[in-house]
Amino acid sequence: ARVSASKDKMLFSYAFPAIDIDTLAQAIEICKGLVIGLHGSNNGSWLSEEPVPPKDGEALWSHYMYFGKAFSENGVKKIKGLQSWGPKAGNRGWQNLTEAYINTVVNKPAGMVNVGPAVWNGIALVFNPDSPIKGFVHNFNSDIKFGDQGAEVVALQQALQLDGVFPYSVPCSGLYGNITRQAVLKFQLKYQVASEIVLDTLMGKSVGPATRAKLNEIFYIQ
Repeated sequence: ARVSASKDKMLFSYAFPAIDIDTLAQAIEICKGLVIGLHGSNNGSWLSEEPVPPKDGEALWSHYMYFGKAFSENGVKKIKGLQSWGPKAGNRGWQNLTEAYINTVVNKPAGMVNVGPAVWNGIALVFNPDSPIKGFVHNFNSDIKFGDQGAEVVALQQALQLDGVFPYSVPCSGLYGNITRQAVLKFQLKYQVASEIVLDTLMGKSVGPATRAKLNEIFYIQ
């Protein structure tokens, strides 16, 4: 990437890394840390150095923490974050989230969305001298369709967020559901991807070659 010599002309943008331990660790290293949104519960572990993930049905709270280090200890992958509760939490304010915590999916109590990840968001600041959107880079090289799940759907949701058609208030869950379908349709209408709009049939249920070509035009730097 090109770096401007004039600091007053630097532009910054946010990237939303996929929620898995290796991607988060890479984002921490490249971006000098990131902010993570997580769910916890009052299970007695949140003043310890290594909190326990919430369990099904527990009353949950949501919290953001800054994470500045990734490491492996006795074969267990972890990321280290600074708790805003002060030095009495963890090791002088620093706590570890394990890979198991990051991978936890919890059934939430009544009144909340039924199922969700314990770690639901990650935000990294990216230097980008050209355009805020260029802070996110991904090559969309396979078709994606309604009902799909996985890393490609997460990348699609992140790209659509940066383009302004997928709401930032919705976590990038990796499930191609109705919210993603609506965002895909908005994207296709916005850029007039005529061959894949097909309002009476697909209605945003398919990211085919034409839509992928437009995504790559915006988000993929070779």
